[in-house]
Amino acid sequence: MASNDGDTPLSLSLQELIGTLDIEEKHVIILRFYYDFTIRKVTKIMDIPLGTGKTLLYRALRKLRKRVEGDNIYESK
Repeated sequence: MASNDGDTPLSLSLQELIGTLDIEEKHVIILRFYYDFTIRKVTKIMDIPLGTGKTLLYRALRKLRKRVEGDNIYESK
């Protein structure tokens, strides 16, 4: 028997994670992954250079990854 109960906490977690990003990072993530636009289309919509869009995307993904995996995992050098 399939249940959607497991999806609710995941959805809330994603919203909380995205909520921690800067406004431009949020826009890039939402346009890229929720609306499935290419990064080129995202940068046109946001009216920013392609390089800036890529930087925002990778920075946002890095922040999200750190929060999911735990902030101290890679800092034990």
